[in-house]
Amino acid sequence: MRSSASASLHQARSPEYTKSTCGYAVGVNGAASDFLNVRETARRLAVHENTVRAYAKRGLLPDARVPGTSFYRFRASDVERLKAQRGAPAVSLAAERRTASPEYATASQLALWPQTNAREAQDRLPELVRRLLFETPGAGQISIRTGDGVALAGKDGVATLEGQTRLLPAGQIWFEFGTDKDSKRKATKDYDGRKGEASQDVTFVFVTVRRWQGKDSWAAERRTENLFKDVLVLDADDLEAWLQVAPAAHLWISETLGLRPRDALTLETWWDRFSAATEPTLPLKLFIAGRAKEAQRLRSLLGDEPRITSIQTEWDADALGFLHACLTPDDDNSTEPGAVTIVRSAGVWDRMVALPGPGVLVPDFDNADVARALASGRHVVSIVDSGSAVRRSVDIRLPRVGRNEAAEAFRAGDVEWRHADRLAVLARRSMPALARRLSRSPRVQQPTWSRPPLADTLAALMLASRWTDLPEDLNVLSELATIPLVDLRRAIADASRGPDPAIRNVRNVFVFTSLEEAFLEFGNRVSSDLASRWAEIATSVLLDPNPYEGLNSHERIAAQMKGQRRTYSPALRRGIADSLALAGAIESVPGGTNHASSVAERVVRDVLRQVSAGSKGHTWGAIADVLPLLAEAAPDTFLSALEDDLATSEPTVGRMFQVIDDPLALGPSGQQHHLLWALEVLCWSPDHLVRATQILTELCRYDLPKNSGNNPLASMSTVLCGWTRNTGADLATRLQALDACRIVSETTGWALLKALWPDSNAWVSPPNEPRYQLWRPPSDRMPNSEWFAFATSLVDRALAWVTADRTALPWLVEALSTVGPDDANRIIEFLEDEASRGDLDEDVRLALFEQVREISTRHERFQDADWAMPAERRARLHKLAELLQPADDLRRFAYLFSWRPDLSGADLSDYEHYRTALEAKRREALDVLFARSDAWEQLGAVAARAEAPTQVGWALSTYEPIDALDTMMEWLASDSTALQEAAATWVRSRLAVDGPADLRRALERGDVQSEALKRFVLNVPTESRFWEILREFPDADELFWSEAPFEVVPHEDLTSAIELLLERARAWSAIAVASHGIFNPTADQKKHLPSATLVVSVLRAAITQDPGRAGVSQMTGHYVGTLLDYLAAADVSVADLASLEFGYFRLLEHNREPRALNRALASDPALFVDLVQRTFRGANEPRRQSKSADPLTEHAWWVLRGWRGFPGRQEDGTLDQAAMQEWVKQARLQLSDLDRADIGDELIGQTFAQAPVDADGIWPPVPVRDLIESIGSRNLENGAITGRLNSRGVTWRGVYDGGSQERTLAEQYKQWSLEVQVHWPRTARILRAIAESYERDAVREDERAQLDQDLD
Repeated sequence: MRSSASASLHQARSPEYTKSTCGYAVGVNGAASDFLNVRETARRLAVHENTVRAYAKRGLLPDARVPGTSFYRFRASDVERLKAQRGAPAVSLAAERRTASPEYATASQLALWPQTNAREAQDRLPELVRRLLFETPGAGQISIRTGDGVALAGKDGVATLEGQTRLLPAGQIWFEFGTDKDSKRKATKDYDGRKGEASQDVTFVFVTVRRWQGKDSWAAERRTENLFKDVLVLDADDLEAWLQVAPAAHLWISETLGLRPRDALTLETWWDRFSAATEPTLPLKLFIAGRAKEAQRLRSLLGDEPRITSIQTEWDADALGFLHACLTPDDDNSTEPGAVTIVRSAGVWDRMVALPGPGVLVPDFDNADVARALASGRHVVSIVDSGSAVRRSVDIRLPRVGRNEAAEAFRAGDVEWRHADRLAVLARRSMPALARRLSRSPRVQQPTWSRPPLADTLAALMLASRWTDLPEDLNVLSELATIPLVDLRRAIADASRGPDPAIRNVRNVFVFTSLEEAFLEFGNRVSSDLASRWAEIATSVLLDPNPYEGLNSHERIAAQMKGQRRTYSPALRRGIADSLALAGAIESVPGGTNHASSVAERVVRDVLRQVSAGSKGHTWGAIADVLPLLAEAAPDTFLSALEDDLATSEPTVGRMFQVIDDPLALGPSGQQHHLLWALEVLCWSPDHLVRATQILTELCRYDLPKNSGNNPLASMSTVLCGWTRNTGADLATRLQALDACRIVSETTGWALLKALWPDSNAWVSPPNEPRYQLWRPPSDRMPNSEWFAFATSLVDRALAWVTADRTALPWLVEALSTVGPDDANRIIEFLEDEASRGDLDEDVRLALFEQVREISTRHERFQDADWAMPAERRARLHKLAELLQPADDLRRFAYLFSWRPDLSGADLSDYEHYRTALEAKRREALDVLFARSDAWEQLGAVAARAEAPTQVGWALSTYEPIDALDTMMEWLASDSTALQEAAATWVRSRLAVDGPADLRRALERGDVQSEALKRFVLNVPTESRFWEILREFPDADELFWSEAPFEVVPHEDLTSAIELLLERARAWSAIAVASHGIFNPTADQKKHLPSATLVVSVLRAAITQDPGRAGVSQMTGHYVGTLLDYLAAADVSVADLASLEFGYFRLLEHNREPRALNRALASDPALFVDLVQRTFRGANEPRRQSKSADPLTEHAWWVLRGWRGFPGRQEDGTLDQAAMQEWVKQARLQLSDLDRADIGDELIGQTFAQAPVDADGIWPPVPVRDLIESIGSRNLENGAITGRLNSRGVTWRGVYDGGSQERTLAEQYKQWSLEVQVHWPRTARILRAIAESYERDAVREDERAQLDQDLD
C-alpha cells in the first residue's frame, strides 16, 4: 500500500513516473536534441557527472565534442545505446531488500528512533537527509542545518535538484524536519511558518523519521492552497526507500542506530572505535603530523574525477587515520559529509557500486571490482603495505609522522609537554607500538617480533637499546648476544623490517622502537648469564676514556682531525645507560641477584667507585654525559657515592666544576651541568629530595662564573619553587629540604631562601625529569592554598634565621613588598622591634636605614602603580626610617651619591627640577660634613660607601668653600678604588670648569713619578689649554702624551692632537680621535678637520704599531671605516685606498666593504696574481717551512678568501665582458709563468661565484658562460663549483626541517642546467654538479633530521 500511495502521488505530478521504477530513474523526453552536454547525459543515465566523464575516458561513451573545444559533447543515440547496455539504472525495491543485509537500518528502526533516543534523532535527522542528498545525482546547493543549528529560526534545509527522482521533483526544495510524536501538528506548524515566504517555484517537503499514515491527505490539503509548487511528506518508509539507493548514507545511519552492518564500516565509525581504544585518545591530527604535502596531494586527487588512489604505509590503521584526518574539516561548517566506506567483502562491494553516487570506497579484501566502482562515480583508495611489491607506482607514500607536529597534536589534547614529546618519538618509531602503549585494554596483541626465533637475540640487544654500525659497537653486541657477527647483522635486519619493527635504523644508528615494550616482552628472558655479561660490558663501555675531556673547541677539533675518539659510539653509551635506567625503574625480583632489574645497581656502584677513586685514570668527566641516567638507575647508590666523595679532603667530583675557556662557546664552559641534571632528576623523588638538596648545597662550595645558569643554587631554587610543582614531594618535605640546606651552609641557606621568596617577575625552567621512574606528580599546578602556606613558611624562617644573623635585616625590607599583607605586617613589626633595640650593630643599623629609606621613597614615587605598597604601610616605613636614621654617622648621606637616587618630592621625569633638587641635597650634605673637624675622613667614608663614588668627586669639584687639592692627591695615592674614582672625577671636572690653575699647582708640588701625580696627569682633559702647562714639565708632558686616554678632542685642537699622538707612536689613539672629530661636523667645525694626507699617515702608521698599547676595541673597526670613507670623499687615489683596505682587511671584515680593494682586484689582474703567489706555492716548488713563511701569506689568504668581487665588475655591480676577458687572459698567463696555472684557474673560477645572474635569470651570466666554454679548464670549472657552494654562507633551519632548503636549490640549479645545456654544455655540467651537491646535502640533512626526531 505504501508503494501504491507513493506512486499515485508522483503520477499526479509527473506522467513520466511509473510504479516499476525505483531509484534515480528520470523520464526521457521524446524530443531529445541530437547532442547532449555532461549534465544532460548524467540526467539521462541517472549517474553522477564525474561518472559520465569517466565513461568518456574509458571509451564507453564516444566523445563528439567540436574540435578545438574543451567541453565534452555526446550524441543522444550513443547515450541511449549505453543506457540500454547498462540496463535499468537501479534494481527494484523488492530485489534490493532481498540482497540487503538484515543488519542495515529499516523503516521500523527509524520509526523507533525518537522513542529510544529523542535528542539524537532530532540532531541527526537533518544530517541523514544531507547525506542522502549528497548521494543523489543532480542534487546541488545543499544547505541543511545540523546539530544545534536545528533550533535556529528559518528554514531547516534547502536544496536544488536538476532532475526528478523517485521521491523528489526537480527544482528548488525547502525542507522542514520533525521527530515529534504528533507529526501532523509539527508539519502544520512548520508549513504555516513558511507561508509568508511561499513561492510557486519551490517544493515544500516535510521529513519525519516516524510513520505517518495521514501524510498523503495532509499534503493534498496543503496543495489546494496553491502556495508552493508542490507539498510532500517523507516518512520512515520513504526514507528507507531512499536509503536503499544511497548505500553510504544507509551504512552511516545503520551504525548511528547501533547496528553493525556486515562487511562494511564508515570511516567515521572506524575512527571512533580506533581512537577510543587508547588513553589518552589518539588525536586526529597525529595522522597528518609532518605530512602536509601528502595531505594536500590526497585532497587534490579525491577532488578530481573518480580514480584509484594508492597510499603506501607501514600500518593500515595509519593510512586510515591519515585518510580520515585529511577529509575531516577543522571546523563544523563542512558542506559535504565525509562519505568514506571501508568494505570487507565482494558482495557488499557489488551492492555499493551497483548504484551511482559520490563517495570513497576503501577495499579491505582482494580483487575488488575497481573499474565498476569508478564507473559508478566513486573514488577508490587502495592501502598498500610498504613491504609488498606493487605493479604500479603508488600515489602517496606516507612518511613517518613529524616529531614537532605530533607532539603539538598530543599537547592540544592536554597531554603534558614532555610526555607529549616522548609519545611523538614513539609514534615516529612505531605507530603500532604507540597504540599498544596507550591501549585501555590490559590485554593487547603481542608484536610479532616478540616471538622466536628473534626473541632471544632481541632480549640481549635491548640491554644495549641503541648502537651504530661501527665494528666496536657490533663486537660488543655480538659478545652480549653470544652470536656471530653475521647472525647478529641478520637478526638486526629482520627486526628492522615489517609494519611493526622492533628496531629503527636511521643513517647508521639503530634504536629500539619502544624500549619499555621490549623489557615488558623480554624481561623474563634475561638469564643470569646474560645479566652478568651485561653488567661487565656496561661497566666497560661506560668507563671508556674520553679523549676530549678538558679540551676547548679548538683543541677538540684538532684531536678529532688526528683520529682520536672514544672506542664506542655515543649512541651505544647512551643506549646502555638508558637500559640501566629502565631496569632500575623496574621492581627487582625478591631475592634475585642477576635479574635485569638488579644489574643496574651493581653497574652504577662499580662505575662510580672507580671514578671516585680515580683508578686507571677514570674520571667523573668521562661519564658526565650519562650521569642523569645512572642516577635514575640506582638513586641510593648514586647519592651515597657523591656523599662519600664530598666527605673527603679533595673530592674528585669537584673537577667537574673546573671552567674551560672555550673561544667558540658563548661563555665559560664546564661539565657540572650533567651532575646537576642528575641531582635534579633525583629531586623529583620525595624519598631522595632532602639528600639531593644536601649534596647540591655541598656543591655550592665550587666557584662558577656569575653568568652561569647551571649552578647548584639554581637547581635547588627550581626544584623547591613554591608556585609550581617541580618535585613529587609534599610541602613538609620541601621545607625539610630548605632547612637541611641551611644546616649544611648558612650562607647557601640564606641564598636559597631569597631565591624562593615570592616574586611576581620570577620564572623557572623545569628541572631535568626522570625518564622512567614514576616520581613526577600528575600535574605541575600548585594549589593556591599550598603556595600561600609555603610563602608564610618562608617568612617564618626568615624571621627566625635573622635573629642569628642580623646582617640580613636590610634584605627583609626589600622582601616585604612581595608577600601578603599579613606577612608584610609581621615583618614590619619585627623590624620596628629591632630598631628599638639598643644593641643593634652600627653598620647593620645604617644599612637597615638606607634600605628602609630607599624602599619607602620608591613606593612613594610610584604610589599609583599596582605593585606599590598601601599608604598605611608606606607611612610605617617612613617612621621606621626616622627611627633608624643615625645622628652621628654621616655615611647616611651616601645614598645621595648614586646615579639617580630617589628623592622625596622630586620627580625623576622632570630633569631640571630633579637636578636642582639633587644638587641642593648634595650641597647640604657637604655643608654638614665640612662643619665637622673630621670632614675629610667622613667624606672618604661616604665615597667608599656610595654607589657611584665619581658623583662625590663631581659634587666636590663645584663646592667652593674648600680647597680640595691636597686631599684629592691623597685619594689618588690611596689603595681604595672608590677614593681613586672620586678624585679622578674631581680632577677632570675641576680642570674643565676652572682651567689649568690646579694643574700647575699639582705639578709644582709633587714628583710626576709618584702614583698620585701620575694619576692626576692621566686625567687631565685633552684640550690644548692644558698642553701649554704640561710642556713646562717635560716628565709630565711625556707621561700625558704617552699614556693618557684620548678619544674626543675639541675641533680646534684636532690636527695638533693627531700630530702629537703620531710623534709618540700612538697612531691607534689618533685613529679614535680623528674618527670622532670628522663624524658629522658642523659648518664651523669643518675648517678644523684634519687633511687627507694626515689621515693617510695615521692609518699607515697604525698598521706598523702594536695595537695592544691603545687597545683595539669593538669600535676600532668602525673608526677605521669612518676614516676610509672620509678619504674616499676627499678623492684619495683608488690605489692608496686599496692599499689601506688591504692592510685593515681583517679589521674591516664585518664593518665595511673594502670597495677600493675590490675595485682594484676586479681591474688589475697583477694584484690578484700577487696574492695567489704569496698564498700558494708553485706546482714544482718545495713545501714551505712555516717558520720561514712570509708574514703576509696568511693575510693574503684572508683577502683572497674574503674577496666578494669578480673580474670586470663595474661600480654598479654589473659585468664588463671585455674587461673580464682581458683580466682572465692576463691573470692566466702570469699565473702560468709562475707555475701556478692549476690553482690559478681554480681561484679564478671561484671569483665567478660572485657574478650576478643574467637577464634570463640564470647564473652565471652569459659572458661568464662563454668564457667557461672557450677556456675549457676543469680546474676553473671546479673552482666555480666550489665558489658557488661556499658563497651560500651559514644557513639556519629548524632542528627537524631536514634538507628542504637544499632541495629547493638543487631544483633551481637543475633547471638552469637544462636551460643552458644546448649552448653552454660545460656550464650546464657545472650547474648539474652544484645541483648534485645540494641533493647530497639534502639527503644528509634529511637523515640528520630523521635521526634527531627518532632519538630522545
